[in-house]
Amino acid sequence: MKAILAAVVAVVWWMQSPAPAELQSIVVTPPDLMAEQVSWLRARGWDARLPDEIRTVSRQEIIRMTHNPRTAGACLNGVVYLGDHLTLSIPQHASVLLHELVHIAQNGCAIPDSTRREIFEADAYATQREWLRDQGVKLVVFR
Repeated sequence: MKAILAAVVAVVWWMQSPAPAELQSIVVTPPDLMAEQVSWLRARGWDARLPDEIRTVSRQEIIRMTHNPRTAGACLNGVVYLGDHLTLSIPQHASVLLHELVHIAQNGCAIPDSTRREIFEADAYATQREWLRDQGVKLVVFR
């Protein structure tokens, strides 16, 4: 019974859109970072594009949106949300933006069903690791 209740709660949560986050400005460092990442993705076969909008929000807001305390970014309806704790001149932080750009290329940031969500996340994390390797970063503790 608990499993059924948990499943129902999960489905209801995924069907509801989070409340709009407070719009804040974002300074992308270096200025061409998004364009470079989109080009990098396109060179690898992704149908990548720039997001409709980027919003910076608090770390708590990202966690509230995703229900995942390890998440630093989110993507919903073509809008990328990045935690305001990120410094995009740091490759590991910039890779969060790339991860969200992968989700835009996958399905425009629509919330997929649970099976596709796992596949989408696996692809996004693998692409993020590849980009970090290209940046000379050897770290990676993703999924």
